[in-house]
Amino acid sequence: MLVRRIIFAIITAFAGNFDGGLTVSLVVIEMFLFSFYLITVKPQETNLGNRVELISEVLLLYCFFGIMFCLTVDDPKKQYKVGWLSVSAIITLVLACISYLFSDSVSRLLKWIKIKLLIRRR
Repeated sequence: MLVRRIIFAIITAFAGNFDGGLTVSLVVIEMFLFSFYLITVKPQETNLGNRVELISEVLLLYCFFGIMFCLTVDDPKKQYKVGWLSVSAIITLVLACISYLFSDSVSRLLKWIKIKLLIRRR
C-alpha cells in the first residue's frame, strides 16, 4: 500500500506540471494495476474486506473517468451531472467503508468477549 501512495505522489508531483489529462491518465492506469493486484493477491484478511477494497477502487476509478470526461467536454450541464454522480459515488464509498469497519469491529468484539468468557469458566 505504501508503494501505491509513493507512486501516486510521484505522478501528481511531476506529471501535474505538464498536463492535467496526463496526470489523470497515469493515475487511472495506476488504479487499474492496483485493482488487478486486489483481485489476484487479496491482501485483506477477510473476503468482505477484499470486496470493500475492490469496490472502493472501482468507485474511485469511476470518479477519475468522470474527471477525464469533464476535461474533454465543454458542456457545463454534463460536467455538473458527472460531478454529482461522482459525489454520490464517494458518499457510497464512505458508507460502504463505515459499514465494513463497524461490522468488523463488532465481530472482533464478539470474539474477544467469547475468549474472555472461556477463560473465566476455566
